[in-house]
Amino acid sequence: MLKTPWEFATRTKRPPKDPVNAVLSYGYVIVTAELQSLLDGIGFDPYLGFYHQIRYGRPSLALDLVEEFRHCLIDRLALTLFNTEVFDEQDFFKPGSGGIYLSLTGKKKFFKQFEKMLGQFDSATLQDEKTGFRKLFQQQVAALVNTVQNDVPYKPLEL
Repeated sequence: MLKTPWEFATRTKRPPKDPVNAVLSYGYVIVTAELQSLLDGIGFDPYLGFYHQIRYGRPSLALDLVEEFRHCLIDRLALTLFNTEVFDEQDFFKPGSGGIYLSLTGKKKFFKQFEKMLGQFDSATLQDEKTGFRKLFQQQVAALVNTVQNDVPYKPLEL
């Protein structure tokens, strides 16, 4: 799915071993942080998840919620950034400790497109009017609150 010269053979993390994995990891971290902040804001403990095991320092509940947004937001964003030639080799660096990471210019390019994509979601299955991803983040956190407080089934997004 990626145009040459970019390649993606398999998912690698801690550290990411190629530019595509660097962008995926960075994107997942950013969305997880946004969801974690929403969970903190409503008084939920983002470290106590349902699906992800509890591990010191890992926001398991935020990671549970981010699963719904991996493909429709971050994976799609990565493909867009690489296939529209937004990134070049200077947008990545290899520290002496190993791995490949986004440089400062790469992060700027990432956030420019990321912020643009956050407001570009439209689905008739969710609402008749245009809805941004940040609104969807809020809706899913509210759905989780409803599930916990009112013992109703949690309904994942139908994207």
